[in-house]
Amino acid sequence: MGYPVDYKGRYYILITNLFGENLDIKVTSDNFLQLDLIPYKSEPAILYKVISEECRESKTNLIKMN
Repeated sequence: MGYPVDYKGRYYILITNLFGENLDIKVTSDNFLQLDLIPYKSEPAILYKVISEECRESKTNLIKMN
């Protein structure tokens, strides 16, 4: 997943389940992150959004798990 705005700060990737419960938060300074889905395999789907340190937020994205 990439972040479309050229930005030099940190990004926070907020990962939740379908009930809005926080599962994890990843922190990176890179504008690209490969998300390991294995820890969430028991969930039917997960949601994630990217939040920059300057409080810009991406839309919420859905990953359907099989």
